[in-house]
Order: sequence, then C-alpha cells, then structure tokens
Amino acid sequence: MATSSLRAASRPDAPTPLFATPPWRSCPTGSPRCCVRRRCRRSDRSRSPLTTRDRRGKFLTAALNDELARVTGSGAHEHNNALYYASVALGQLVAGGELDAHAVTEKLTDAALSVGQGEREARRTIASGLRAGANRPRQVAA
Repeated sequence: MATSSLRAASRPDAPTPLFATPPWRSCPTGSPRCCVRRRCRRSDRSRSPLTTRDRRGKFLTAALNDELARVTGSGAHEHNNALYYASVALGQLVAGGELDAHAVTEKLTDAALSVGQGEREARRTIASGLRAGANRPRQVAA
C-alpha cells in the first residue's frame, strides 16, 4: 500500500505533498522514526537562519515605519485622521506589550510635527488613538 502512494506522488498530475522535504531530513540522525517519536533533542535539529526574535523585531519595525509613513504621506486635510488611525494600530501593539508607549508617542509626535500639525492637537490625537487601540490588544505571533 505504501508503494502505490509513493508511485502516485511521483506522477506529474499527483497532488503536491504537504512538505517539500520530509521533516526528518533536517534531523542529524536522518531517521524518520527519530523525529516522529521525538527521540532527538530539539537543539540537535537544524534551525532556519531566521529566528523568531528576528522576525518579531522585523515585524514591529515594519509596523512602526508603515504607520509613520501613513502620517507623513497623508493629504493636506487628512493628517489628523491618519495620525489617529496610526496611533490606534500601534496602540494595539502597545497594549499587547510589544511596543513602548512613550517611544510610540514620541515618534508619532515627530511625524505629526513634520507635516505641520500642532503639538497639542497631535498629542491629544495620539493619546485618544492609544486608548482606543488598548481595547483590542495585539501581540506578534511566535
């Protein structure tokens, strides 16, 4: 029965397999039973060069830069709305413990001042957006 399934997988019209390479190929022992039964330690298995921490940092940096670009790239009469939407999005990450509220506030304030918005109005908008974002906290997936 296993032979027929292997033949079916090698045909060009057969569905693609779930894994491009079997998971045990990354195991140092090279045995399918080893990793299936979790006999080897996780530290022995090869890891991808991009770790979870790197992906997390890249995601948070990209999220912050995208929201700052939203504010600085907004139209003449859309600065306050763009600032509010950006602060809500980043406020969710602040409430989830992913970003620092003070750092986010300062960066958003700098972006708002660079497009000509007043500091008092910008700080009030940012505070309002951070409060609204706190209602739906969000964390970066592992």
